[in-house]
Amino acid sequence: MTPTRKIRCGGFTLLEALIAILIAGLMLIAAMTVLRAEISAYRKLDRSSGELFELRLFWTTLEREFRNMIPYSKAPFSGKENRFSFSTVLVKYDAGSAAETPSRVTYQYDERGLTRRETPLRSLLSSEDGSVKKIIPSLKKFIVEYAYRESNHPEIYWGDSWESDQGLPRGVRITLSLKIADETEKKDRGREFSIAKEFYNPQGSWGWREKGLS
Repeated sequence: MTPTRKIRCGGFTLLEALIAILIAGLMLIAAMTVLRAEISAYRKLDRSSGELFELRLFWTTLEREFRNMIPYSKAPFSGKENRFSFSTVLVKYDAGSAAETPSRVTYQYDERGLTRRETPLRSLLSSEDGSVKKIIPSLKKFIVEYAYRESNHPEIYWGDSWESDQGLPRGVRITLSLKIADETEKKDRGREFSIAKEFYNPQGSWGWREKGLS
């Protein structure tokens, strides 16, 4: 009698199918994790690039405004630690032509953030408040200092205020801090860095307040 041979049909057993599904699921989870990390990094880089571009634009604008400062007795330069105002000539380009507008510019940092107010000098005596714009939303610190120098001493030191009767300052130093956080991070975390920059105006004068006096 010829013994019968069991022939196994092709295919997967239930256990093999479950193992295949598990492996495919793990691979899908790994791929989604990598993709999510790449998307998060791209968003963070894009947001950081936007903040840094706005910071460079702020430095460039302020340097041009400071260089074009003008003395104006009805709107003299005045400065505090978180706020300063000055008269300057703003140059705006439209349709290939440049238009110069003497204006009063005010930078102020408070709980709302950093704002810039621009008012034409011809409108100072009217009811116009000028245009107000919030800049650098991620700003966490904004400190303004003014250049002083004692008589018979060449060393420059920085004070936290500037009285209007001292005319235009020779130098201004601005220190600010930015905080750029990832969307997946908590609000109190993130990468923070500080930067300081000095602006000098040859037409200005050194502060004459004696060092150590308020």
